[in-house]
Amino acid sequence: MTPEQQLAAWDSINAQIAAQQEPTKVMASNATVEPAPAARTGEYPICGGEIQDSCIQPRAAGKNYGNVPLDYWPGQPASQM
Repeated sequence: MTPEQQLAAWDSINAQIAAQQEPTKVMASNATVEPAPAARTGEYPICGGEIQDSCIQPRAAGKNYGNVPLDYWPGQPASQM
């Protein structure tokens, strides 16, 4: 790059940074606030079938079924397999 191109590139970068730092205006109306569900008391059910939320995984509950974690590193990330 020529010195003039470098200066132009830096001017562009600085302008982009300055634009990001300006406060953005957000318009909101009719805000709806939903209450959080009540905290669960007692024991959690074991996940499976229809029960998929607010439950404990079977292996974590000491059961002998469900997904089994690997005891070893397979050697490469799954994205490269």
